[in-house]
Amino acid sequence: MWTRALRRFGLAGTAALTAMACSQQDAADIPASALPAGVLTAFHDHLDRISGGALVCRDGDIAAAATVSGDINSDRRPDYVVDTRSLNCQARRDGPAVAYFCGTGSCAFPLIVSQGEAWQTVALMSGNQARIVQHYQESRIEIRENARGVPGGGITVREYTWREGRLVRTGEWVEGVEARRLTD
Repeated sequence: MWTRALRRFGLAGTAALTAMACSQQDAADIPASALPAGVLTAFHDHLDRISGGALVCRDGDIAAAATVSGDINSDRRPDYVVDTRSLNCQARRDGPAVAYFCGTGSCAFPLIVSQGEAWQTVALMSGNQARIVQHYQESRIEIRENARGVPGGGITVREYTWREGRLVRTGEWVEGVEARRLTD
């Protein structure tokens, strides 16, 4: 009796898992409308510049990539930082597509800034994580990266903001192992 109930439960669980796996969307099926069309165009232009036309990313893959947004240039429109680590792009030539974004220890995070009706792409310094924070009344981008050459390790934090029509670094510091332990 218990054996039959366990078999039915197992079959029902397997069927449920199969249905969930089959219903997951491929990145190409995710609507590109998650990002403004101008952002996608600016990002494609950026890809063409950095790869000489050898790198192709589908709009759905770009839209599905982890992005952070905030109003960096104070025009009341969102600006976007694209996490290139989660992109699924194809290189037209031999070689891995990820090599266009990532080195041995970090990846580039491009910033796409609204400029009226146009968009500008700014290549940010490399890191392992990007986020937008409010500093008083100014939005800033923090790029975090594993610190190199620091005894005991740590995290290098670089902070950027938009001033006078360009992105400027406003700070850089290393959060040590002790600081990380206090925040864990």
